[in-house]
Amino acid sequence: MATSRTKATPFKTGLTLPRIGIVTLPAPMLERLCASDRPLALLPVRLETRFFAQPDGSSELRVRIYPDKIHLDSHEPQLTSDERDWGQHYWEQDWRAGSDATAPATARATAWQQLADRFGDARAAWIARTTTPVNATQRPTTPTASDKPLP
Repeated sequence: MATSRTKATPFKTGLTLPRIGIVTLPAPMLERLCASDRPLALLPVRLETRFFAQPDGSSELRVRIYPDKIHLDSHEPQLTSDERDWGQHYWEQDWRAGSDATAPATARATAWQQLADRFGDARAAWIARTTTPVNATQRPTTPTASDKPLP
């Protein structure tokens, strides 16, 4: 027994796309960027779009492309006054903790965490390195109370 199956269209629409004549592209769009046998890295970017009204009543879409942080090298060797103050605060807290491996180790970690939370790990490391005390060999080995002066 033969049955005939009709091919059903899963989606029906009345939308038809308009036919446009051949459009001539501007010369810069016809230039070849790179050979197709070479890999092309498309790194993350941030896009901002905006429509601008034109004098003839139409609209023009403008797109701005901002590179992601991966593209930026923003290392500034000079410290700001805020960074200098926090670097001094870090070293003061680190010295007050001493080098005992028990409770003061937590105080040293807290001092570092304050600096890293405020400026990020990489910048905090630079701040700590730049503000290292000149008498680092005289760092106390025992904890110093906050009401006592540091050596």
